[in-house]
Amino acid sequence: MSENKAMPTMENMIPSMDKLLSPWREGSLLTLEYSQKMLDVRFKTMDSAMKAGIAQARSWCEVRDAESLKNASQSQQETLSAIGESLREESETLLKLSKEYQEKCQGVAKEALDSAKE
Repeated sequence: MSENKAMPTMENMIPSMDKLLSPWREGSLLTLEYSQKMLDVRFKTMDSAMKAGIAQARSWCEVRDAESLKNASQSQQETLSAIGESLREESETLLKLSKEYQEKCQGVAKEALDSAKE
């Protein structure tokens, strides 16, 4: 059987395929890294809010008189304020992560376009 000289060999195709697939691979890794960071931030905030909510529910169970009612009410205001601050910090962190991800993706896309022109 004669070899077809027009058909490239696997050894010749691999560098081209790697050049083509490298930006996709890098973009996928960036997406996974971003997703993990984003979920870590979200779960940390949720965990903190859940613990604060449970602690607050426990304080309401301890209400026995006017003074303990006043203390539980004041504690609830402080808890809600702390949760609000935590959510504000979370949104700032997520915004920062999103901008970082966008910049990295744009860099990968630019490199892919530049290498395609070569």
